[in-house]
Amino acid sequence: MKILLVEDDELMRDSLEKLLRINKHDVECAQDGQAALKILEEAEFDLMITDLLMPELSGHQLIKLCREKFPDLPIIAMTGYLEEIGKLDKDDNKPDYFLQKPFKLDELEKIIKSLKKS
Repeated sequence: MKILLVEDDELMRDSLEKLLRINKHDVECAQDGQAALKILEEAEFDLMITDLLMPELSGHQLIKLCREKFPDLPIIAMTGYLEEIGKLDKDDNKPDYFLQKPFKLDELEKIIKSLKKS
């Protein structure tokens, strides 16, 4: 599966990228929402995994823009901040799946496998 990983925390981004690659996924990374949009304009992806709390263009804003431009792109959102989870309930542009940090890799893989079947 070709995955775009959007995470502003370098350590988290690098760790997740390595773990996803170990599980045989083709992963491209973006350090913020603006970089993610540029990458999405140039290549097709099977899935986007994005942090919600990022500077400049938040994950919420990124999801909204992706729903407009790439409506068929499945999106997994993740955050460690409870207030960000509450914003999802009020947001019309919800992700397909949500993971609260910290999460186990098998939780993420379970979601990815369910997407492969659909």
